[in-house]
Amino acid sequence: MLRSNCRILFIIVCFLAGCDDQRTIEDLGFIHTVGYDLPEKVTEPGMRRIMLSIPNLEHQKTEKRQVLTAISKGNKEARIKLAQQTDKQLVSGQIRNALFGIDIAKKGLLNYIDTLVRDPAIGPNVKITIVDGSPYEILHKNYPQHKVTGRYIDRLIEKEAQVQSVPEATIYTWSRDFYDDGIDPVAPLIRDAKDHVMISGVALFNEHKYVGKIEQKNGVIFSFLRGDFRRGEISMEVTNEKTKKKEIVLLSSLINKRKIDVIKTNRPTKYKIIMKIAIIGSVLEYDGSLELSDDNQKRSLEKAIAQYIKKTAHDITAYMQQVQADGFGIGTAVRNHSTYEEWKAMKWHEVYSNLEVVHDIEVKIRDFGKLK
Repeated sequence: MLRSNCRILFIIVCFLAGCDDQRTIEDLGFIHTVGYDLPEKVTEPGMRRIMLSIPNLEHQKTEKRQVLTAISKGNKEARIKLAQQTDKQLVSGQIRNALFGIDIAKKGLLNYIDTLVRDPAIGPNVKITIVDGSPYEILHKNYPQHKVTGRYIDRLIEKEAQVQSVPEATIYTWSRDFYDDGIDPVAPLIRDAKDHVMISGVALFNEHKYVGKIEQKNGVIFSFLRGDFRRGEISMEVTNEKTKKKEIVLLSSLINKRKIDVIKTNRPTKYKIIMKIAIIGSVLEYDGSLELSDDNQKRSLEKAIAQYIKKTAHDITAYMQQVQADGFGIGTAVRNHSTYEEWKAMKWHEVYSNLEVVHDIEVKIRDFGKLK
């Protein structure tokens, strides 16, 4: 009898505790996405617009998310204003993405990211994403196929980073590259495309300020130049050496190896950079006239692909030198070939913009499936 009563008492206590936990969860507003941009009308210098996207956990709610907005000079003041707009207690521990408008990014992200880093509730894997436009408009917009916009953007960035279309950028990686004087940060760039959000390219930074972008179509070649990776695919239009006609080829299951050689010269810039890129992939699609089962013709296609990548890599690098954004970490290689005194005396971004950079591209086709 006593044992039975204890069991009943235990069940009642657990039920009450469970109810209390349920009420506690419903009282919390788990922030999923935070956005920063400049308001349309800036009344005072330093004013910023901050948005929070909070998924609704209550099933009876017709709106799948709640978006709070505040305009203020500082993040602390904005936090107070945002908290006053909801009956829930705001919690930062579930933030997945931080969206920055391009107007904010041009002025510099250091203060914003420093604030995120200093919050002990926010993890280092929060994604950094630049919006070619306004985060306010994107977070408030309803996309037909995606009820929770912040979650949709988070999954889009994650998927594209896995196939090397955009680089991975988190609070940790962005801060690491900023504080390393041999490389500049990069981040994915997105934009609104009416009924969906699309990747716009790669955002380039000179230290912590946005200075330009790499177009989305060149995202994978940017990844070739940035470092080693396994996985990804690229479609390109190459020139057949014999017929001089344009042909479409799709390489999949990519394996990329990158090496940077630094050669000291007697020129004013002192250094010549050789970027060696070795690429292995499978031909998933090819609409040309070459017989890939023939080794000589296969090598001809490999050469055509290498030439295409080399030209595009040259254009990308020249543009990055022009805007003085060292997103490849060439500075790290130069620093490793210099004395401490030489490196500290060097105005790296000025030197970088005038470097001679050569691209040595090698492409190997591993297989071509059922293609003939």
